[in-house]
Amino acid sequence: MMRNIILLIILLSQCAIWFVIDNPFSTEKPKSESVVEHKLEDIPIADVERIEVTASGARTLRLAKKEGIWCIENVFGYPALQEKVLKALAEIQPLSRSEFRNAKAFLHENLEVDEKRGTKIRLFGKGGRLIEDLVIGKRDVENSGGTFIRRRSEDAVFVTRSGNLESSFSVVPRNWYDIGVWDFPTLDQERLTDLKLAAYKVVVEGLERRTRTNKDTRGHFRHTIEFVPRDVKTKEEEYWRVLEPADKKDLILSDLMVRSMLQSMLNMRTNEIIGQGTKPEYKLDDPDELEVKVTVFFREGKVETTRTLEIGAMRPISPLADGGTQTYYVRTRHPGSRLKQAYVFAVPNSYLSVLQRGPEAYVDRRRAAAKKKAEDAKKK
Repeated sequence: MMRNIILLIILLSQCAIWFVIDNPFSTEKPKSESVVEHKLEDIPIADVERIEVTASGARTLRLAKKEGIWCIENVFGYPALQEKVLKALAEIQPLSRSEFRNAKAFLHENLEVDEKRGTKIRLFGKGGRLIEDLVIGKRDVENSGGTFIRRRSEDAVFVTRSGNLESSFSVVPRNWYDIGVWDFPTLDQERLTDLKLAAYKVVVEGLERRTRTNKDTRGHFRHTIEFVPRDVKTKEEEYWRVLEPADKKDLILSDLMVRSMLQSMLNMRTNEIIGQGTKPEYKLDDPDELEVKVTVFFREGKVETTRTLEIGAMRPISPLADGGTQTYYVRTRHPGSRLKQAYVFAVPNSYLSVLQRGPEAYVDRRRAAAKKKAEDAKKK
């Protein structure tokens, strides 16, 4: 009897403890101990001054702010695509909304958040202060579609809401800058078209085109052409006239052909960024050594601007170059970023062959023939 009473007392005590710890009538929602213990904070992206991304193959990309502009340290400090950097930071910023998945280190390799397979992202503030040190893993394709991620100093693995983290933080430098050499994005074809149509004068000067016979004795040339708008009274179509040299002033140049040349120039894309500043071997500092210099004048409403292209020496072909493409040293002048204008680029020789053409290459054959026919008729 006494034994039963003791067992009953023990049972009642256990029930009382259970009731206190986990009240079945409580309206409070149950909490996950793991979620409470493991959490991430949002990244203060306004404080980020430097980004370091290391891929699984140990290749590292470094971006840093210079006077408020994001630049690529791997490419001589060349300006990065600002919107791309800001978009990448925006993708990773809301870490507090990440979902805790597990804290089991043996699962890191499978989720690709281990040191060997994951992409490491380190964010630094002023003075080199480490803001965040993360590992990006694979996408959680079976559940949320987000991306597995963890702090390198912790075992806890989370799933971010973004499924684009890996692609947002590429380690390929070329993915972070625009390959155009002018002051507008290469993909902005509308801007290119507007500029092409706004051009009204072109000055081209440099060395004569290289041939087998003149390779050591090439002379200099210079020609200036000017746009003539359509005549409302006579209905004569628009064309370009030659201002110099004097012996070519009678030529009537096709508007379509001239603007096609301008489109090629404005659509110029670089094979490689050489670096800041020039060297004697680039032959960009002495006007007499330039292969060609093109200055284009633009009129957009009441705003007038100029853009200048200078092509220097032929660049030696690297033994490692893919296909052995021949390139030339180039620099540009435009109304855009001064920082970008401090760099020298390498561009294919196909641009040079187009820009070294004389005015006769753009003659409107149809109108020239009509003009000659009219002149011959007068003589009769």
